[in-house]
Amino acid sequence: MADTLARAGGAARTYRVDGQTTTALAHADLEIEEGARIALTGPSGSGKTTLMHLLAGLDLPTEGSVDWPALGERGSLRPLKVALAFQGPSLLPALDVTENVAFPLLVGGALPDDAFQAAAAMLQRMGLSDLAAKLPDELSGGQAQRVGLARALVVRPRLLLADEPTGQQDHEHAAHLLDLLLEIADEAGTALVIATHDPAVADRMATRWTMSDGVLTCEGPETC
Repeated sequence: MADTLARAGGAARTYRVDGQTTTALAHADLEIEEGARIALTGPSGSGKTTLMHLLAGLDLPTEGSVDWPALGERGSLRPLKVALAFQGPSLLPALDVTENVAFPLLVGGALPDDAFQAAAAMLQRMGLSDLAAKLPDELSGGQAQRVGLARALVVRPRLLLADEPTGQQDHEHAAHLLDLLLEIADEAGTALVIATHDPAVADRMATRWTMSDGVLTCEGPETC
């Protein structure tokens, strides 16, 4: 049987804003197994990012539980076991592109020479070598997004959570980026959860999860 990388049991996340309680995620039950290919769809504000942050261990549920049976405790997940490619700006502004991509490897204990060599190889593979010495504020939004994805992939994580990874790409770049993402994930044995509004991206995944007003529903060969 495949390892269970992440699991949620009745996981809910609520927020208090100006005395009002808002439910971002309502009692989700799910499992993510090794090799999963999951598209997480739904309108903006439906709870997709909240769920991704819980699965990455960046946030905690206010009810229920999230755990990582095959990966260990929450504090050991990042940067090597679970990687998150953010939707918005996430590069460290004082570091150039190569340093940004090498950063999680360095934090994870890699030797500098090995980390920078791996970063350069990933940038080359993703067609980003010409950006290697640029700072984040010299990049377009689409370029920064691709560099952020390279940073997530370079650690060869067991689980990659990608929040709208093609959202700032034109059609041609989006298709090529998705091809690369799936190819590298297959090679590394990385499970993927991709939050997306793009039907072309969702159609490439084996399983589809849908969020609506914080409620998770699932379809595909695997259930939640």
